[in-house]
Amino acid sequence: MSEPVTSAKVDGAARWLAEQAEPPHPAVPALKSRFDLSAVEACKAIALAQHYRANPSRDDERNDA
Repeated sequence: MSEPVTSAKVDGAARWLAEQAEPPHPAVPALKSRFDLSAVEACKAIALAQHYRANPSRDDERNDA
């Protein structure tokens, strides 16, 4: 069976990153150490965080369902 498109670890890291007023720099090593992610997972979390920042109301609606 294949892994879900976005794992819970990646989603959690993305949501945490999206909430940061001043995101860590560089982000990949910070996410790798804080959330025990691979480099690829950290990059996915960064992309997802950008999506969450750009579409905050849509994501809130999804969580309320």
